[in-house]
Amino acid sequence: MNKFLLLITCYILFAASGIKAFAEEPQTSQKKSIVKAIKKHSKGNTKQDINYYYQLKKQYPHKYNFTDEQALNNLGYLYLSQGKITDALDIFRLNTKEFPHSANAFDSLAEALLKNKDKKAALQNYQISLKINPENSHAAYEIDKLKYPTIDKSKFTKIYSKQQYLEDIDELAYRLTTVNPNVYKFISKQKFWQLIKEKKKLIQVTISPINYAQFIWEMSEIFASVSSGHTGLGYFNQQNEILPIKLRFPVETRLIDNKLYIIDGLINKNKITSGSEITEINGENVSKIMADIFKHLKSPGFIVSSKIDMFNGYNTALIAYSLGFPQTFEIKTKDNDNVIVLSPLKHYQSRPLIPAYQQCQKNLCLSTHKKIKTAIITIHSFNYYGSKFKTYKNFIDDSFKKIQNSDTVNLIIDLRLNNGGSSDTAILLLRYLAKKKFNYFARSQFNEKKGPFYPVKNRFTGKAYVLIDGNGASTTGHFVSLFKYLKLGTLIGEELGSNEFSTAGQNFFRSKNTEIFYTIGRYTYITATDSKNYTRGIMPDYYLTQSIEDYLNKIDTVLDYTLKLIKSNQH
Repeated sequence: MNKFLLLITCYILFAASGIKAFAEEPQTSQKKSIVKAIKKHSKGNTKQDINYYYQLKKQYPHKYNFTDEQALNNLGYLYLSQGKITDALDIFRLNTKEFPHSANAFDSLAEALLKNKDKKAALQNYQISLKINPENSHAAYEIDKLKYPTIDKSKFTKIYSKQQYLEDIDELAYRLTTVNPNVYKFISKQKFWQLIKEKKKLIQVTISPINYAQFIWEMSEIFASVSSGHTGLGYFNQQNEILPIKLRFPVETRLIDNKLYIIDGLINKNKITSGSEITEINGENVSKIMADIFKHLKSPGFIVSSKIDMFNGYNTALIAYSLGFPQTFEIKTKDNDNVIVLSPLKHYQSRPLIPAYQQCQKNLCLSTHKKIKTAIITIHSFNYYGSKFKTYKNFIDDSFKKIQNSDTVNLIIDLRLNNGGSSDTAILLLRYLAKKKFNYFARSQFNEKKGPFYPVKNRFTGKAYVLIDGNGASTTGHFVSLFKYLKLGTLIGEELGSNEFSTAGQNFFRSKNTEIFYTIGRYTYITATDSKNYTRGIMPDYYLTQSIEDYLNKIDTVLDYTLKLIKSNQH
């Protein structure tokens, strides 16, 4: 699996469906909870519970609340979380019968069917949900996954007609300009349409047939021109998956301070040295190659750090795409001006998402440094929607409870690698740090609550430090922007890969002819800060990047610096 494959979900789900599986049951005046009545009567047989539900509905239609769709939904998710899939399915089916016009009810039933490995029925119910609510992007995403469970690697060399390519470009241009409300925010209308014209001309005048891989590379530049984190091809997964191993650049590299370093020679370890700087590839200057690659990588505004981190994740593929898939790669290094002919790869395994030198190898971790009275909360993802939010909330609540019951005076929150997710996760974390009430969104669409939100009773009152990098996107940008605006602590690391502004709530599309998968953001979200500069990422108070020496020696530069800073402040 590609190292960034899982991260796409964070982008896809932000502001997508608005479904909250564990929302509190609304209080309807004078009417009793039908779910509580069922639970009290239950003997562990869901079929009997449902019969009892209908019995009460017939005998006492005004005594119990039979209009609370969410209550039944919560009960279904409770069973689902307990591994009682059959019981959950019974309740979710009851909910769809009672609320046949609810997109959420069918979405939940589809989720349970998917857990029960009934993909055909899951697809049918996701389709019903999407038909009821065309805005339900979660259903749209799941439908696409079910219809296209794998990427067809044979498409790499597939050739379509010029007319098919032109139709797909026109279709993309139309969708971008009609779906994304901020398509011209970071590029002028004239330059956007000039780029479309250039890409169409390229297709028309090319004598040699263009294959699918070459076409998707050209399409990626169109997406990148819009400068929207939620609009694009979903990282570089499609291009990466179809690329034959023998055509990959056969060396793992890392871009640091505009210099390209070798970090793993792979099959070429006997020819090159880790830590060496590559200056040329196939006669092309590295700076020229990187400039071309960056034109094809999306990022919010003009943020470079997010493109650097994207490159570092997909470098073996991106170099190959940029150079047009040469059969042979030759390099020059700073310490060896002779041409080094590299051997092609025979097998390849992408590097893990979380570097081995990071202490936390899971999405959520709590650790302590008792000597300096410091706790570290690591959150590699805010991707906790619906029933998953409870997992996140339990972790945050338990972590701060432990911190409160200890002598901790310093808190490090590590948000590196965090590509975002649910706004509820960021709001909860802010409530544990905020000194007073705050608003989250200054502008939001769909059904996201703006505020005000209030600090929790046992909020953290010590010094807080947040670690950031170019991977931080979407909700991470929203959280960090408010953390900085509310002056809640210190930011350390790289320029964040996002900021206060995002065009999220994606729609999901596939090109008519080439079936390229892509997303387009529909809704504008801006956090409640005083910043109006959306071209750059949130800047840290202490700017740090990991040197090539630290990377090779597996030293966590940013965390080590933060711990030293805390120690120095204690003396």
